Amino acid sequence: MNLGTLAKQLLVVGLGVLSVLVGLLFYRAPDIRAPDHAKVWIHDETRVYTSPPCFDALLPKLKEGHSYREGTLEEARKLGYAPDKKCQERSGFVQKNRMAVEFLLARFGLLEPLPSRWMPDGNWNW
Repeated sequence: MNLGTLAKQLLVVGLGVLSVLVGLLFYRAPDIRAPDHAKVWIHDETRVYTSPPCFDALLPKLKEGHSYREGTLEEARKLGYAPDKKCQERSGFVQKNRMAVEFLLARFGLLEPLPSRWMPDGNWNW
């Protein structure tokens, strides 16, 4: 193997590694899903549940006489209820995660950890 071939191979490998590192800069870690003990609003008549951040969307329904009760995400799922579609579209049941580079910086203590959207007791941390 001559020196020119080795240089070309090293260049290709270096560009490959660089491409992976650049890709990681733009990669977003998967969203964090709500824990089972997270509190939700359950509507037994329609068999749908929604999260407190989407409560403003419930106000017209409450004025129409619909009643919601508080429960947990686990309870709603065990009953076979579906998440409110509009609330899902508004990311009402997930917390957006950080970019990969931010995640790594937080792991090494160079960036504050991402505060959880949920408190240990299941209430939502607004």
